[in-house]
Amino acid sequence: MFDKLIFNIRLRSPAHVRRVAETEHLQWCTEGERGWWQSSALENLTGLSVRITGDRMQVKCSLHKQFTRILGGRLDNTGMFTLSEARACACAMFGRWDTDVGNARVTHFEIGLNLPVSREPMKYIALAGAVGAGKSREMFCDANFEKHRQKTTLKGRTVKKYFKLYDKSHEAEQKHRTCACRVLRAETVYRRQDVTMDVFLSPEYSGRLAETFYRDWANIVFARRVVAAKGMKASQMERAERIMAVGAERYAREAYDDWKDGRLTDKQYRTMREFARDWEKTSSLFTLEADPLEVEYRSALQAEFGKAVR
Repeated sequence: MFDKLIFNIRLRSPAHVRRVAETEHLQWCTEGERGWWQSSALENLTGLSVRITGDRMQVKCSLHKQFTRILGGRLDNTGMFTLSEARACACAMFGRWDTDVGNARVTHFEIGLNLPVSREPMKYIALAGAVGAGKSREMFCDANFEKHRQKTTLKGRTVKKYFKLYDKSHEAEQKHRTCACRVLRAETVYRRQDVTMDVFLSPEYSGRLAETFYRDWANIVFARRVVAAKGMKASQMERAERIMAVGAERYAREAYDDWKDGRLTDKQYRTMREFARDWEKTSSLFTLEADPLEVEYRSALQAEFGKAVR
C-alpha cells in the first residue's frame, strides 16, 4: 500500500557515512566550503534519491518500486503491494545500510491502492466529487494533467493530508512502462510528518493508517443519476437533483436570489419556490441511483484492501 516515502537517518560515524556512500554509489559534491554526498545518475536506475550532509542522510523513494527492484530488478508500482511486503522491503534496505529502523524519522509518505477496473480510469475519476470519512473534502481536476486524469482535494502548503485519485495505467504508459490492465489509483498523501520508522512499520501503526485509508475512500461521493416516478417531467427531475445536492432550504434561497437579480421570471420563481415547499411530500417520488462504475469501484476497493492487509 505504501508508495513514496521520505525519511531521515542519523548515521553513526564518518566511516559509516563512507560505507553507505559506497554502497549507494553516491558522488561527492561541493559548493564553497560546504560538501555533501548525493545520488549520481544511477538514481534513474535505482529509484533512490539519497543525500548525506554531515551525519544526516535523507532518502526519497517509492517503497513499492524498491520492492519490485529487489525481487526482479525493475522499478514498477502498478501491481499489488501489501503491508507485510512494505515492512520486509524497508528492513532489507536498512540492513544494506547497516543501521536500525529506529534511527530513521519519516516526514512524508503515500498510502494507496491500485484498483483494476474494466473501463477507462478517467470515467471513474469524472464521477468523483468528494472523499473522506466524516467531513468530505471536495475533489478538483488537477490542472497539471489532462481533464479527469487526476483529481485531488486541496493541497496547499499548509495541508498535511490530502487525497488523490488518478489514472495509474496512463502514468505508467507516459513513463514507457508496461501495464497489464487499466488501473485506477486511490491514494492518501501525508506531509510534514514526524514518526520513527520502527513505529511507522509496526503492525499497529500501519494497520491504523490502512483502516483510516479504507474509511476515507469507502466514503467517496460519486455523481448519481436521479430516477423519478413515471410521469415526472425533465424539469422536475432537474429541480429534484439540485435539492438532493444542496437541500430544499438552500434551493429556495438560490431561487429567490436569482429572481431578485432578474435571472428568473415571476412564474419560474413561483414554480421553484412551491417545489421546494412541497419537497417533504414529493421526495419519495425521486431516488438517486448509483452508476455501475461506482458499484464496480466499491467492489474493487473492498477486494484489493482485503489482499493488501493480509
